[in-house]
Amino acid sequence: MTRRTPVLTTTQSADLSTPFGLEWATKLFGEEAVASLPIRTVGKNKGCPKGHIIWEKAATAGYVPHLGHAVTVGSLMGAWIGGSNQTPRGAAMTGKWLGRVQTLAGSPYYLFEQGRARHAAEVAANEARIAEERADREAA
Repeated sequence: MTRRTPVLTTTQSADLSTPFGLEWATKLFGEEAVASLPIRTVGKNKGCPKGHIIWEKAATAGYVPHLGHAVTVGSLMGAWIGGSNQTPRGAAMTGKWLGRVQTLAGSPYYLFEQGRARHAAEVAANEARIAEERADREAA
């Protein structure tokens, strides 16, 4: 078995009190998720959401086992919203995202508008399947 060289990554962050940080977080997670975050009550950024948007990009190309596919240089590998710019992914803040309260951390599959639409389609298909199975059980 050949040994794979791990993909090197770079991590970047932006405060949600900055226009870029707020716009990027909204683009990645949606307005509902950003609106569910706590708001700063004092200081020069009063009224802005608390937290930082943190994202990880590939610095080298290669296969990423936890994503299940290969990435190219510059590919987004994941993003999360943390209390500070040093928050690890496992300690991300919670908020309302993809229809429920959960950790605001995700892979590219569920990020951006396409990811949210994909998730909504999956939920709708599952609900339709469950309703069909329920109807079959009741008919029998």
